[in-house]
Amino acid sequence: MTDMTKKVLIVFLGLAILFLAYMYVFSPAKEDVDSLKTQCDELQVRLDDLIQKEAQKQTLLDEIEQYDQEFQEILKDFPADLNQEVAVMFLKSVEENNEFVNRTFSLPVEAEFYRLGQRAASNGDVVVDDALTGEQTVKEQYICTTAAYGITFTGSYEGVKSLMAYVADYKYRMNIPNFSLSYNPESDSYSGTLNINAYAISGPNRTPDTVDPGLPTGTDNLF
Repeated sequence: MTDMTKKVLIVFLGLAILFLAYMYVFSPAKEDVDSLKTQCDELQVRLDDLIQKEAQKQTLLDEIEQYDQEFQEILKDFPADLNQEVAVMFLKSVEENNEFVNRTFSLPVEAEFYRLGQRAASNGDVVVDDALTGEQTVKEQYICTTAAYGITFTGSYEGVKSLMAYVADYKYRMNIPNFSLSYNPESDSYSGTLNINAYAISGPNRTPDTVDPGLPTGTDNLF
């Protein structure tokens, strides 16, 4: 083997070593460096965001407290559920406070129509992103339900007006989507039908209303 051939082989061997070093050492290391740089950039963005939020921490906490107070005030306009005992006592109070006689009254079961919250977890709770830390916490959801009470009634003109005012001014939110009325000149009275939509919001720290019918129940002697 000539000296020239040896030199050529040495050159090719060196190139092969450089190629293998690039492929199996330098290239993976570069990918690791690029990956670490990307992670560092993401962490820096996250850090800058947290530093900004930390500077605004008290402001954010004050806003959270304010929004919570406003939310609790809104909740006061809705009962915790629409149990039928409360519905019956509501209608009883309508008759007691107005010139109004109920002929028939339907009591449907309340139905869910909306859940308050950002996104539901698998168990039905709501997942909330903490505004300060970004951490996720699971909280019990507020569930909105509704029920439509159908009423057939008779009453005086003033009684019908007072009925509308009574529903409009009731302590809980209600509305009347359907209403029909006819006049009987012989008795100078009105009769008609109406539907009352009632709404409720159940959830954490919400206690359903209880009623006292004011009537004796049971007996001292079973026989």
